Amino acid sequence: MKRQPPAPPAVTERFIEVGGVRVRLLESGSGRTPFLLLHGLGASATKWRAVLPLLGRRSLAPDLPGFGRSGAPRARYTLGWLAGGVRATMDFAGIERAHLVGNSLGGMVALWLAAAWPERAASLALMAPALPAAPGVRPEPRVLARFLAPLLPGVGETLLAGVTRFRTPERIVGESLAVNCADSARVPPEIVEALVAEAAERRGRPGLRRAMLSSQRSLARVMVARHERVRGVAAAVRAPMLLLWGSEDRLVPRAVGEHWAREIPGAELQVLDGAGHNPQLEAPERVAGCLRAFAERAGDADG
Repeated sequence: MKRQPPAPPAVTERFIEVGGVRVRLLESGSGRTPFLLLHGLGASATKWRAVLPLLGRRSLAPDLPGFGRSGAPRARYTLGWLAGGVRATMDFAGIERAHLVGNSLGGMVALWLAAAWPERAASLALMAPALPAAPGVRPEPRVLARFLAPLLPGVGETLLAGVTRFRTPERIVGESLAVNCADSARVPPEIVEALVAEAAERRGRPGLRRAMLSSQRSLARVMVARHERVRGVAAAVRAPMLLLWGSEDRLVPRAVGEHWAREIPGAELQVLDGAGHNPQLEAPERVAGCLRAFAERAGDADG
């Protein structure tokens, strides 16, 4: 009788208190030096759920403060502040070093964390991080307008309140996946269902809208900053760095990754053909394989 491959480990959910802030954690697997996966703007750890059990070791994905089911304290949601929150989460979970992985906003938070506390990063994998654009490279006009409009004082608050009030959770998630994926039909139905449930929960939590706008405005300041600032942050990173990009990314085009692979000494670029801005939703097996192989190349093959 042919032996069946072992079932992947389960994904568990728990809540912890970090500095007085309730933080939701998804976790799977076991082993030493874990993966720590950070989501993007307006998202949650749910976007990593399909990847977590495929990584072959202990893997954790928190909801960043102000997102998902985590608490939303009143604060300026700068990249440095969010990175400090992730470091505190690592301390609470007993994680000295991790393979840091971040998508979009989460990629920038991971970059800031690895630069500020180099000893905490065994490796750094940035999946379509929201880096400043390469010269002459811009997202689609409609996508750019969608990102920039909420930055205007008063306009952002009105737009987000209107989205919550006049769009159903199903429509909110559908529109988001259409922008973030090359083919949203590839997203597992159970992930879509979980994202819709979270969108419904956000209706009763105005603090999440404040956190979203503060994060978006902080991110925008970095994205329009002089490249020297980001190069300086990247220069402080001591861990091996991977830039992972979907070839069909409409939010942060592939050309941005190609530009920064040249700008950051030692950075490695891999392109996932046919994927969009959230490859972990469309191609979780390919993403997990890239991350496992990169961790091994970084000198850490423990299970």
